[in-house]
Amino acid sequence: MVNKKVIIGAVVLTVFGIGNTYLAWTLRGPLCYQDSCTDFDPINKKCDGDAITTVEGQFEETTIELRYSAKCDASWSRAIVPYQSSLYVEDDGGKQYGKWEVPNNGILGPSWGNMGPGRNLKACIQLPDPDDKHLCTQLAN
Repeated sequence: MVNKKVIIGAVVLTVFGIGNTYLAWTLRGPLCYQDSCTDFDPINKKCDGDAITTVEGQFEETTIELRYSAKCDASWSRAIVPYQSSLYVEDDGGKQYGKWEVPNNGILGPSWGNMGPGRNLKACIQLPDPDDKHLCTQLAN
């Protein structure tokens, strides 16, 4: 017969080990920096924790934000837009990064695009209309 103390000890060690692994994962810093963040989700790469809004633009009823993480040195767009809209960031040369199309998944609230490198970008959206309208904030300094 197996000793109950041995079984309880094994369960405690297993739970403690899993808990420590999860704690180490959550306390770990960002998983990318600048160029290595390009086209990745800021939440999955742990860049959202220190994010600030550096530029904001208002277009009719839509507010577009450029979010920036100093720890990751990367930026992304955030806005509440209709599904099939695209969010992305753009540099001063017109190069687009992190383009992401909002799915029709029933989730309401802000959507965000994937990241682009650095801070000197602008946040953009492309609305799903026949005019193929692109709206962007000013370039961040």
